[in-house]
Amino acid sequence: NCSPQRWAASVASTDPAKLQARFYQVTSRQFLLAAVWILLCNIAATALFPTIFGADWTDAVIYLRAMSIGYLAQLVVMPVFHTLQILEKQALAAVWQLGRLLLILSVFAVSIHEDLTAPWAVFSYSAAQALSSALLFAIMAREIQRLQR
Repeated sequence: NCSPQRWAASVASTDPAKLQARFYQVTSRQFLLAAVWILLCNIAATALFPTIFGADWTDAVIYLRAMSIGYLAQLVVMPVFHTLQILEKQALAAVWQLGRLLLILSVFAVSIHEDLTAPWAVFSYSAAQALSSALLFAIMAREIQRLQR
C-alpha cells in the first residue's frame, strides 16, 4: 500500500489518463459529500446556534451561510490540493497562492472602501475563496490533461 500522493506521482508518468479519471472521481465525490454536509449544517444552524450557544448567536447563522460557498469549493479541492506539487509545478502553485492572496486582500480593501456590511464582506471573502478554489481546480485539471499529450 502506498500513499495517494505516491500513487498519483507514479501514475502521472505511466498512465496520465488513470490519474485524470481518479482526479475527477475524487473531486466529484467530494463535491457531493461536501454539498450535503454544508446543506445540513446550514439547515441545522438556525435551530442549533441559539440552542447550543445562546440567543446572542442567532445572528451568526448568516455568517455560516455566507461562508458556505467558499467552504464548498475548498472542500472539493482539498483532497487533490497537492496535484501541482506531484506534477512538479511548484512555481505554478506559488503563482496561484500569490494570486489568491492578492484577491483576498483586494476583497477586504473593497469591502472597507465601499463600507460593506459585515455579512456582505464575509460573503465577498467566501466568493473570492470559491473563485480561487475553482481556478486551482481548473489549473490542476489542465496540467493533468497536458500530461496526456
